[in-house]
Amino acid sequence: MNRLQCYRRHTFATCKNCHRYRKVHNQEKQLCKKCDEQLVSTCPKCKSEMPSGYGNVCPDCARRSLLFNMIRLNGHILHNKAVKNAYKTFIFWYMRKCGISVALHKGADFMRFFIDCDEIWQKIPDYAELVSHFKPNGLRANLTVLRWLLDTNQIIVDEVLKDDLAELERIQALFNKLKESVPCIASYYQKLQRRCGEGKVSIKSVRLALQPAIDLISVNNITDYPTQDQLNQYLVEKSGQTAAITGFINHLKSEYHRVLEIDYKLIQQIKTKQLKKHCSQRLVELYKQVYLTQRERMELVSVVLYSLYGTTIKMPTQENIIKIDKVTYYCYENRNYFLPEEIYKRVV
Repeated sequence: MNRLQCYRRHTFATCKNCHRYRKVHNQEKQLCKKCDEQLVSTCPKCKSEMPSGYGNVCPDCARRSLLFNMIRLNGHILHNKAVKNAYKTFIFWYMRKCGISVALHKGADFMRFFIDCDEIWQKIPDYAELVSHFKPNGLRANLTVLRWLLDTNQIIVDEVLKDDLAELERIQALFNKLKESVPCIASYYQKLQRRCGEGKVSIKSVRLALQPAIDLISVNNITDYPTQDQLNQYLVEKSGQTAAITGFINHLKSEYHRVLEIDYKLIQQIKTKQLKKHCSQRLVELYKQVYLTQRERMELVSVVLYSLYGTTIKMPTQENIIKIDKVTYYCYENRNYFLPEEIYKRVV
């Protein structure tokens, strides 16, 4: 430790009155020189009492002065008087909501919004123009400014426009999944847009129709058209999208003369086959394990019941395992399913 550090360690401390780190003047009371001479003084600006060690003004007045300087300096970035006044009004509103310290610390974070308004509109525009430029996600990033505009009745939110633009953003996010443009998707989107323009479907319906189509194309890295096998496998994994993807399949058949069918019976057979294979593998894995958790025990019951009877019980319970004349059964929907004794020993 050098001499300066040693000196500061033994002569400096946090004053117990003003809480500033200063040279201690009164070692017994641990006070700085100003606080030792006079504990309390009056702030010349707000006339409130403050510890003398604070200096010329109280902390609130010092922060207020810094805030005014920040408003003045940031105001030089803006060119239009209307936007300058709007920024100033916003900071004062924010200060009343959150306090001077928060306004001083975060006030500059909102400048991007006011700079954009200054450069594009030379004023604060209405909600339709704001949401068209910033999009719903952009406005969510400026939620504090939006709340100020609403609180001061400067804008009225158009919920329909807001929802439509949010759907357009989601549609764009879907197209971003594609590595390159796929003609059949582009033509399908144009067809959906025409129907939307005619008032036959909503923008949300357009997005819901596009979602499985783009998902099928992107998952399989397709650059032209999906095959029947790719379609079948997709619907095996996402059978809930069967109705939604029907429009896309019909589009491929009518516009590109593709031979594709949604074979419900075949898809169910593939699902059943895959489920049987999974249950058989899982049964072997669980049976070989030395120790099973409670969750794994119930999973073992589930895969055994499916393997023996083709019955799907996703959440078996311990209470439904019963003994009748020393034979183990699983009781489900008024039926008793026999469980082998080896399985019973593993799950109790």
